Amino acid sequence: MNKNYTGYTAEQLLNDDFFIHSELHPTEETRLFWLDLERTDLSLAKEIRMARMLMNRFRQDVNRPLLPASEVSDLWNKIQRENQQKKRFQLFRYGVAAAVAAILVLALTIPYLLPEKEIDYQTIIADLPAEKEQDEVQLVFSNEEKVLISEEESKISYDEKGSVCVNSESVRKQSVLHKNEDEVQLNKLIVPAGKRSFLTLSDGTKLWVNSSTKVVYPHLFKGDKREIYVDGEVYLEVTRNPDKPFYVKTGQMSVRVLGTSFNVCAYPEDNQQQVVLVNGKVEVQSQAHTAEVLAPNELYEYDKQTEETSIKEVDATDYISWKNGYYQFAGQQLSVLFKRLSRYYAVSIVCDEKVGALNCSGKLDLTEHVDDVLENLSKAAPIKVEHDHEQIIIKYANQELKNNF
Repeated sequence: MNKNYTGYTAEQLLNDDFFIHSELHPTEETRLFWLDLERTDLSLAKEIRMARMLMNRFRQDVNRPLLPASEVSDLWNKIQRENQQKKRFQLFRYGVAAAVAAILVLALTIPYLLPEKEIDYQTIIADLPAEKEQDEVQLVFSNEEKVLISEEESKISYDEKGSVCVNSESVRKQSVLHKNEDEVQLNKLIVPAGKRSFLTLSDGTKLWVNSSTKVVYPHLFKGDKREIYVDGEVYLEVTRNPDKPFYVKTGQMSVRVLGTSFNVCAYPEDNQQQVVLVNGKVEVQSQAHTAEVLAPNELYEYDKQTEETSIKEVDATDYISWKNGYYQFAGQQLSVLFKRLSRYYAVSIVCDEKVGALNCSGKLDLTEHVDDVLENLSKAAPIKVEHDHEQIIIKYANQELKNNF
């Protein structure tokens, strides 16, 4: 593509055939083309994000074959209210309206150009049972039938036809449960605190699912992409397929990968959401930020409070050791460590602010009982462990403490 987009506005982009086609039918080539422009031209990057926001708003509202004129007007007013730059939008209102109308006409004239309807994962997750209401792993099929798994470590495997085995035993042949065979059949895996699960998807992609995690995924991948949603923490080894890229969605991030190994940590109660790349290459995007490509042993972090992102070099082993039954950490605050142990063992571990602020480094064997793990930790750290009914309370062992150990 030799066209020069320098100085283009969102209005011009929405009237540009190449931009519209790139958004409706992205390829690896077009994705890299626009990503390179966003990195080299910050002013253009803002216009691209604005144009995408308008298109996304349109795509979210167009779930019917035709919008009446009154609804088109309502859609425009909705976009206008939500955008902070209201005055500027008023200047090219009619140009953008025409562009949106052009996209609508194109989609109606050539139906296959209409992009796939976005899945409302947030609503799906919200409808799942609360973690405190269960102590078993739940595998929920698209027709809401459930398989309850009591084992602490479980294995769930789908074959290329979508049939399911749990702990090497066939559960069901995932026959088409809906009359419409093209409809995506979403399954849900709910792993409570104190449990872990190993999940193999129908394309061969492997997921190590940590405690207190929910995963939403199709029993078979259809269309031109593979997409799952993660609420919690998983380590993935993605089966390579350049013709069908793999996406991991979370509450604040989207990770795009062709085939690689990486860890996603996105617990809804945590302020930070993280992606750590072990090998290969992934592209991460959060909220309105420009997509970033990670190299092995790089950590991408999104802070929900500040809405800022950062990338730094790390030892990826520290972030994936949990899947192998131990927890390796370096310079980590005790508050973070105790939160992870609470999830892993399904116990409540609390400490005061001063203890939680201490930094520590080491390695813990997660195959041991939680009491043994904390006892070993107390030998290296100036802490003492007390039990109070259903809580484990961590206190100072003495008043003279170092900030790091």
